[in-house]
Amino acid sequence: LHPRVRRQRQMCIRDSPYTLTTTNDLITLGEKLKDGKTIYAKIENDIDLQGVDWQPIETSVSKQLVLDGGGHTIRNLKVNTSSSVNQGFFGLLVGKCSNINFENAQITANTKMAGILAGQVGAATSPGIVENVRVSGTISLTSGTGAAAWDNGQAGGICARLHGADSKIHQCTSATDITAVWCAGGICGETRGGATISQCSSTGDIVTESCVGGIVGRMLYSIVTQCYSCLLYTSDAADEL
Repeated sequence: LHPRVRRQRQMCIRDSPYTLTTTNDLITLGEKLKDGKTIYAKIENDIDLQGVDWQPIETSVSKQLVLDGGGHTIRNLKVNTSSSVNQGFFGLLVGKCSNINFENAQITANTKMAGILAGQVGAATSPGIVENVRVSGTISLTSGTGAAAWDNGQAGGICARLHGADSKIHQCTSATDITAVWCAGGICGETRGGATISQCSSTGDIVTESCVGGIVGRMLYSIVTQCYSCLLYTSDAADEL
């Protein structure tokens, strides 16, 4: 295609996203992802997931998604059993999610990265961006011992891991109670690879046996700016922090 035609087609896709109005629209969103394309979608009203055993939406570097929540609320998200290595509304989010609220979410996982919005946001080679997202609920994460559990047993209100130099969480809030074994944070369990969290806040209770933070549990070469937290935490590692 001529470059101008390609640009016009891309603009048309952005201007005419998939519209999501029902529970089934949301459940089948992952089926619309296509290899080598970025899919655009917008939520048009509040959606209640009561009674749904949610299976995380899996984006990837080659199958990206831009989701605009339109300021609407998803209620009663419950993730209990899934084949994903990450547990949340998304397993892995590569692309962007913005302007959405999650109310009364319940995430349960074992030796996985767990967050209400996503297990992981962003990858080393492709960013994930989260803006104006508000979450509330509970996360319960159990993990084993050893290196695998340490690396993949993170929990955070928005996401367990934020990864990549261009990945960011901006103007988000979390009111989440978290029980975990390894790293846990009010917004993110772990940040790495130059990722940024800005203008975010968290409340709630965190109980863990390892690294804990009001915004981030463990930071690896990343940035946190203009954030605040007002939460109660209990950790065996707290005296070492």
